[in-house]
Amino acid sequence: MAQHYRYNPHRLRYEPVSKGPLYLLRTYGLYIITTALMAVVALVVVYAVYDSPRVRQQKAQNAKLSAAVASYSVQIDTLKAWVNEFEHRNRNLYREILNADPIELQPEPALSDSLKKIFEGTDNLEAIETRLSALEGRVEVQGSTQEAMVAMAEERKDELARIPSIRPVATEIISGFGTRRHPIFKKDFDHQGIDFKADLGSPIYATADGWVLKVGTPDKGLGLMIVLDHRNDYETRYAHLDRSVVKAGQRVRRGQLIGYSGESGLCKGPHLYYEIRKAGVPIDPIDFFFHDLTPDQLIEARRKAAQYNESMG
Repeated sequence: MAQHYRYNPHRLRYEPVSKGPLYLLRTYGLYIITTALMAVVALVVVYAVYDSPRVRQQKAQNAKLSAAVASYSVQIDTLKAWVNEFEHRNRNLYREILNADPIELQPEPALSDSLKKIFEGTDNLEAIETRLSALEGRVEVQGSTQEAMVAMAEERKDELARIPSIRPVATEIISGFGTRRHPIFKKDFDHQGIDFKADLGSPIYATADGWVLKVGTPDKGLGLMIVLDHRNDYETRYAHLDRSVVKAGQRVRRGQLIGYSGESGLCKGPHLYYEIRKAGVPIDPIDFFFHDLTPDQLIEARRKAAQYNESMG
C-alpha cells in the first residue's frame, strides 16, 4: 500500500499521514458500503428467482393440501345434499306414511361468515373439521331416525305394503306435479300427477298392494285409466293407457303388471300419467319412490319434476 504524505505549514515540510482506522474508514468506507449493498441486492434477487429446496418442498406440500381441501369440499357438499335428502324423506315417511310426527332434528350448526370465507377460499383444515363434525351429528340423528322407522315398519308390514313406494314404470320423468302448460289447450293448468316417459306398450306396474276400483275412461281427457284403491286413504291412478290386464274388484300386489302404456285421451304422444291421492286430495308422487331410487337418483328426479314445462296430457 502506497505511503501518503500531507504538507505541514508550521514545519514547512511534508509529513507521512497516519493510516489508522479513521483514515481507512474515510478512504475505503464508500467502497465497503457499496460492496455490501450489492451483495444484499444479489441475495434478494437470487431468493426471488430461485426457491431454496426448503421453500420448494413447502410449496409442493401447500399445493397438495389445497388439492385435498378442494376434494373434501366437494365431498362435504355431496354428503350435505344426501343428509338433506334423508331428512326430507324421513319427515315424509313419518308424516305421510307412518302417520306419526317426525323427529324434530337439530339444525346444522351455523358457521360464521368469516369461517365460511376461510373454508371456501383457502386451505383451512379447522374449518373442514367443523363442517364434518356438524354433518356427522346430522348423520347420527338420521341413523336413529331410520332405526325407529324400521321398528315401526316391522309392526305395520301389511299397512306399509298398501302405501305407494315405487315407480309405476322405470323411466325418467317428463313433467312433474303442479302448474304446467297443457299440450293441447296451450294454457297453464293444475297438473295433479307426474308424466313418465313410456313408449307405446310399455308395461305398467301397481305401486302398492290394493284393489282395482275402476278400469275405463271416467275422465275422457285422461283416456283409458286404471284406479287402484289401497284402502288406507291412498288411491293411485294410471292414465293414457293402451290396454289393461286387470278388472274392477281384483286384488293386486305391489310390482304386479296391471296394463300397458299408450296415448289415449288428450295427449301429444305415448306416455304414462301417474297420480296419487290421499283422502281424495292429489299429492306429489315424487316423495313416494323411496323403494326403487337411490338418494342421488331421487335428488335428480326431484330436480326434473320441479321444472316448469309442458305436460304430455
